[in-house]
Amino acid sequence: MEKKIPVRFFVVTFLWSWGVLIPCVILVKTGIMPEVSPLYSIMQIPIAFMAIIGPAIGAFVSLHSIEGKGSVKNHLKKFLSLSSAFLDILYS
Repeated sequence: MEKKIPVRFFVVTFLWSWGVLIPCVILVKTGIMPEVSPLYSIMQIPIAFMAIIGPAIGAFVSLHSIEGKGSVKNHLKKFLSLSSAFLDILYS
């Protein structure tokens, strides 16, 4: 089971990131959405952000499949906890 986790992570990461970017490239290259349009300039940052978070989505999917329901929430709580971050900085 553990050998499938890195594969799942990479598959989810690439599907998410390229699944966001490829339709945009196709729309621009076919002329359906020209690069000089206001819609293109407005959508650049949200599309780039959605493509950038692909590795995080892959990590969440892999973590959920390894540890089960609620594991992502628990890890995010630990990661975002100010007290543990302060203790990590203090003792490092």
